Amino acid sequence: MARILIAWELGHGLGHVLPLRALTGQLLAQGHEVFVAGRDLLRVRRFFTGSGAHILSAPFFPGLTATAVQQSSLADVIWYDAGGHSPEVLGAVFLAWRELMIQLRVDLLIADAAPVALAAAKGLARTIYYAGFFHATDPSAWRIFRDWERVDIAACEERACRLLRHLNQARTEAGLSAATTLTEGFGAQSQMIRGMPELDYAAPRTGVHYLSQVSRGGAEPQWPQPHLPRRVFAYLRKGYAHADRVVSALARLTQTSVLCFHDGLPADKMRAAEHMAYSTEAFDMHLLLPQVDVVICHGGGLQSSSLRYGKPMLVLPMQTEQFLCGRMAVNAGAALLYLAKGERPEFLPMIRDLLSNNAFLKNAQRIADSARDRDPEAVRCVWAEAERLLASDLLDL
Repeated sequence: MARILIAWELGHGLGHVLPLRALTGQLLAQGHEVFVAGRDLLRVRRFFTGSGAHILSAPFFPGLTATAVQQSSLADVIWYDAGGHSPEVLGAVFLAWRELMIQLRVDLLIADAAPVALAAAKGLARTIYYAGFFHATDPSAWRIFRDWERVDIAACEERACRLLRHLNQARTEAGLSAATTLTEGFGAQSQMIRGMPELDYAAPRTGVHYLSQVSRGGAEPQWPQPHLPRRVFAYLRKGYAHADRVVSALARLTQTSVLCFHDGLPADKMRAAEHMAYSTEAFDMHLLLPQVDVVICHGGGLQSSSLRYGKPMLVLPMQTEQFLCGRMAVNAGAALLYLAKGERPEFLPMIRDLLSNNAFLKNAQRIADSARDRDPEAVRCVWAEAERLLASDLLDL
């Protein structure tokens, strides 16, 4: 039996929690002891309580400023959101992760958007990166991704150089030799991306495993008015600025059964309609996705899952990674994307277009067909990789 730490350090939403819950169940079933250190302790407790895992709060830096800051690379993300701007802050978080791993006697770290945890694991544990495209720490991940507007490249590169210096200060304090690159300093022994290469804005990447992210477990979908000829599934986060406009459009969508999964939409934003049902309980996507015609989501893991089943979608990005992946789906002809710029956007025409234009369906099915034979199921693949690393004597150095 091994002691495994699952770390989640940056980002928000159930796209982090649900895949990790599924993986935890597999690891526990194999007899391992699992610790889950999560950024969002309330969500982690909600979904992991009773699982058999030990629940902890992740050491993380909550952000440099309260206002939005343009981030143009992964180095910028770590600089602004993980305390990389300050050698004192980065060092404190780095050493807190190391102390946690030492006290828990961790054999394996599985990191979901946890770059500082990965950096801190050097010499202590074997490491697996298991998350989306954005926080991957392979060489391709460090390129500047903000290609739709002018970027001060020199300033980005200067921040990246300073980030490496700050990291090496922390490594020196921990008795480690200096890293020569950010890839070396923040990398993992195994890179396992939850997503399809067709959606990877940095593809093709070498030495990376692309995995399915279709969550097993959860509630069985109960469709309102199941006799209706069309079905739409929507996942809406309460923080989305136009959630009420999306709900209003769905309420006016005739001849369509609608399931809306949300994370706490206010009651005044939930329009009542006989063909609509709301849920805060996660659904079993293996049961739900085969039954739908169109998916509405913010991007991320649900976008990959939907395309695995050949479902066209409306993408409503709330952050940069979601936009980048959504743009890839749009370029493939399998999605529409809306950026929250208008004050009163009309979503109904976009949803109707997705339902009626067969080109979206054909393109989504083409992606699903290409993925079917090459895209392994994520949980089993990560479990197998964990067993391989645990059977070796090689720590992440």
